[in-house]
Amino acid sequence: LALVQTVGASAAGGMNALLGRRTLAGLGANNNDAALQSRRQELKLGYGFSALGGRSTAKTELGINFGQDHREYTLGWRLGIAQSGPAALEFGLEASRRDHAGENADPEHGIGFKVNARW
Repeated sequence: LALVQTVGASAAGGMNALLGRRTLAGLGANNNDAALQSRRQELKLGYGFSALGGRSTAKTELGINFGQDHREYTLGWRLGIAQSGPAALEFGLEASRRDHAGENADPEHGIGFKVNARW
């Protein structure tokens, strides 16, 4: 179970932009209406269980993401292959539906496939 709240827009420059700052000025939302308008809440619920004779872990996930201008629902499945030392392999499949609030736009649907490999 994960509950995450995000405030503000994505930072340009990624991690280097965050670590390269000399002061913390401007990172908080404070009374900045623009930063507060782009806040998002995400709730994910997942459950893992043994698969393929105990050599792998299968996990199903449900998620909902609320933003100021959208609502997104996700349904996903992951299969993690048993690790041997620091190496790991994971396959994932996720379907999503995004509804736009206050617009007469059709909902967006998506399917994604992901592979994570670490060694």
